[in-house]
Amino acid sequence: MLVDSSLQWAAEHSEEIGGSEWKGMVLVHAQVSVEKVWAKMGFVTDEKLGRWDEEGIDHLGMWRRVEMAKKRN
Repeated sequence: MLVDSSLQWAAEHSEEIGGSEWKGMVLVHAQVSVEKVWAKMGFVTDEKLGRWDEEGIDHLGMWRRVEMAKKRN
């Protein structure tokens, strides 16, 4: 629920995040051991980013596109 709520907030507040520059792409530095959990939330592993060590734990990059909320006039 926390991830969904955060992504919903981002979709509704894109101007505060990056304005028209932000295209709705969200990147997580996921621990390899929980890659499947992030995948269940719609994130896709980016093999081009490879794997790296953060504080002794293997990580990988995963992306998800957030559908931007329509602006109200």
